[in-house]
Amino acid sequence: MTFWRGVSIMKDPLDLTIIQQLLWELKPRTVIEFGAYKGGSALWTADMLKMFGCKSRVISIDIDLSMLDAVARESPDVEFMEGDLFHVEKYFPGDFLKNLPHPWYLSEDSHVNMTRVLEYFDTFTEPGDYLCIEDTNPFSPALSGQGLIKEIGYTEFGPAKLNELKTFVMGRSDRYQVDQRYTDFFG
Repeated sequence: MTFWRGVSIMKDPLDLTIIQQLLWELKPRTVIEFGAYKGGSALWTADMLKMFGCKSRVISIDIDLSMLDAVARESPDVEFMEGDLFHVEKYFPGDFLKNLPHPWYLSEDSHVNMTRVLEYFDTFTEPGDYLCIEDTNPFSPALSGQGLIKEIGYTEFGPAKLNELKTFVMGRSDRYQVDQRYTDFFG
């Protein structure tokens, strides 16, 4: 497990390297993270953008913020929102989204209602915005902490999320491209 300022982040060092490069290049004005957990990822993202001199708004939503670490909760650079992504339009109404500056960096890591969330945000995204969909590798462990040894009960994540993403993108190939520079960064 990795940590940022003592707060757990559910990302490995390779992901953090790739994402910080992407953030540097994109310099997003708005970041929306779906899935907060302890808040480490949102805290890290806000700190990276601040270090890069970006004026960015970082919003992180989760159905349950009770696990949020105090360091993340007290950060003035992240807005944590408790909400159910099955009602995404309630927490991100159109008028609100229309006023958020672009480019956007949307990070989907909630594993809940992904297709509907992407469909909803699709109507508000603009060229230059970026979607980062996490945990699409079907061979990744289904639960954090499983390790990689099958003898002790390793269960693969499976292809469901990847298949949902493929369906979403294929139906919108005129609007979205897979950024192979980042997806293939480490082989």
